Amino acid sequence: MRKFGVNVQGRVKNYSLPEHKSLMPLFEAVVNSIQSIYEAKKVDGKIDIYIEREKTISDEIIGKIENIVITDNGIGFNDDNFNSFMESDSEYKKDFGGKGVGRFSWLKAFEKAEIDSIFINGDKTFKRAFVFSVDNHFIDESPVLTDETDVKTRVKLCGFKVAYQKEAPLYLEKIAVKLIQHCLAYFFSKDCPKIIISDSLGDCINVNEIFT
Repeated sequence: MRKFGVNVQGRVKNYSLPEHKSLMPLFEAVVNSIQSIYEAKKVDGKIDIYIEREKTISDEIIGKIENIVITDNGIGFNDDNFNSFMESDSEYKKDFGGKGVGRFSWLKAFEKAEIDSIFINGDKTFKRAFVFSVDNHFIDESPVLTDETDVKTRVKLCGFKVAYQKEAPLYLEKIAVKLIQHCLAYFFSKDCPKIIISDSLGDCINVNEIFT
């Protein structure tokens, strides 16, 4: 069991996130994924964003965002990344522009985050999985050996809080544009990973193509 190096509930309470910036948790998760791909020096980096919606009534009235799943093929939640995650204001990713506080936005707008990751340590592959929430001061994250071979990290932001949910755009194209605006410098890079957004309605768009 590991305890956070900060009072998570207090840190989240003091984290400033205006309701009109409701997609900031998604942006922070995507930036983490991009940095993880850079750290792994992947030339085929990919980030999949999946929007789980509430029940859709009609083509004109689509369901609001309920959960968001972000999956990347970066370096994974190895021990260094996990130790950084457990420390507020960590400088571990400062070389990539990270400030070490973005994950607290997840709990400002969502009820919890479910995290599972496959990573390599030496010549063995491990899986690490845990839940990040304001009520979870201790995390049982002991990695276990796995036969899975694809290194990846999956972050599921669960339970979009109503105050933020009602401010979030519904359509994938608008979400993509806002993501590009927030991560513009990354999209200009020749090493920018491929980013795909899809939803539970079956819609799918390539964010890089929209940027182009």
